[in-house]
Amino acid sequence: MRAVLYSVAMLGSAHCERQWMTSIRSLRRFNPSIHVRLSIFGEPSRDTLAEAERQRVEVVFHGPYESCFAGLPPERAGTLARHPCLHRVLSFGALPDGPGQVLYLDCDTYCFGDIEAIFERYGHCHLFAREEPGSRRSPGGYDPTYIDEDALAALAAQCGVAFVPPYNAGVVMMNGGLWKRLAELYTEFLDRVWRLSPERPDGAPGLPYPSSNAWIIDEVALWLTLGRFPDLTHGAFHSEDVAQNGEFRTFFARGRTPRIAHYYTGWEESFFRALRDTELRIRG
Repeated sequence: MRAVLYSVAMLGSAHCERQWMTSIRSLRRFNPSIHVRLSIFGEPSRDTLAEAERQRVEVVFHGPYESCFAGLPPERAGTLARHPCLHRVLSFGALPDGPGQVLYLDCDTYCFGDIEAIFERYGHCHLFAREEPGSRRSPGGYDPTYIDEDALAALAAQCGVAFVPPYNAGVVMMNGGLWKRLAELYTEFLDRVWRLSPERPDGAPGLPYPSSNAWIIDEVALWLTLGRFPDLTHGAFHSEDVAQNGEFRTFFARGRTPRIAHYYTGWEESFFRALRDTELRIRG
């Protein structure tokens, strides 16, 4: 099995849906046949469903976003619902069991080539992703105020799990059924998010948060959850295959493109403006 997975939560804005439509169109331009699944939390627009049908995408409905936290005490569910990315791991549970490869893509991604090459090149470890910007492996340099890897290692030891270096969760290749193993630990993943959150009205013991960016709390919890697998093998995508953050500027300046660009929502306007300028130069 080879499949691409997207997961979208409808949280009062159609922005992610518009991003997804742009992403799937770019993917299908180069690969019309690979199986693509869209996990939806909430009520999608008719445009999204029509686009899914046009692009031959399997749609899986998970109910409202609040269903991610079913069975939790109300005060926990309410706090966790304010974190918009917790549906990612839950969406893994609806995928088939067994061996194979699943490429998870955030909606703020854009394909410039056939993604089959990603499956071919990145099948020899359980997990591949880009390093988190600001981490020790980042080509932009280490910023311990953004992500303190020593504090993360201490946190992993405190939780009794192996240290997994910081990976960005926007583009993730999972091999050998890793998606199912992660989904089985979803309750534990949510507990990590809860304990990392400064908002704990029930007075539950907290965990020290090793980053200055509250937005990546789900990623920190994911790294700790991955640390539960002592046999885990992992590696980083090459930037030629998956560019992230503002790296697209370097590619475009050289008249080149990566296979996938994870441009980050904060760079969205700059990315598409630069893409249009690059296309005009090439045509000229």
